[in-house]
Amino acid sequence: MLLRSVTRHVQDQNWFAVFLDFFIVVVGVFIGIQVANWNDEQGKLQDLERLLARLEVDLEVLSEDVARSKATYYESALVIKSGVDALKAQVALSDDVAIAVLGATTDLRWLSPVPNSFEEMVSTGGLDLLDSTEVRSALIEVQSFSQLAALTLDFWSGPFLNASITLAKYTTTEYDRRLNSSSRKLVGVDIESMASDEEALGALVTNLMLRNNLHETSILYEEAVEDALASIRKREAEFH
Repeated sequence: MLLRSVTRHVQDQNWFAVFLDFFIVVVGVFIGIQVANWNDEQGKLQDLERLLARLEVDLEVLSEDVARSKATYYESALVIKSGVDALKAQVALSDDVAIAVLGATTDLRWLSPVPNSFEEMVSTGGLDLLDSTEVRSALIEVQSFSQLAALTLDFWSGPFLNASITLAKYTTTEYDRRLNSSSRKLVGVDIESMASDEEALGALVTNLMLRNNLHETSILYEEAVEDALASIRKREAEFH
């Protein structure tokens, strides 16, 4: 239709009409491109909103888990330190305190890694969807502290295992009927033998150092997660 109009106007040498036809074509193409770009941009924004919403939920769960681990490290470190201080001062431990101290050495939580949503985002190139440098930097920081936590546990795994073997010599356990048949609970400690063995003190010190190290790492990890959540919520607020 438009081609016929252009052809007729050229034959008639109606140059103004020819110009008007071409103008209509150019404007139409321009508007079409703009609409397509707008639709593409809206699609990307919707994808970004969904991605940020999923990351926020997963990071909230991670933050709570890291906070629980941090509290566990701190509390168990205090209990273990009481045993270390008593052995160094050659002060006799009561049965209850000894059981609490050695029980604390077995209560070790692993720090959770970054959420699967973040790993998937990195592996699929979804990180490119993030249009906020602040959010990207915060998430990379979270990943860095997750890797630090893993390296910390890897570094201490050998000494922790050796310390556990050393301390196990002084413990008496029995099956806990409240749990499944494979679970055992600590019911007694050979306090006298443990107090006279320097290896036992070293094993307790190793456990104490491990938990202090993990506690410090968990503080930094938690701060990184909270910073990432703050940056995500800030970006989400810009959508509304």
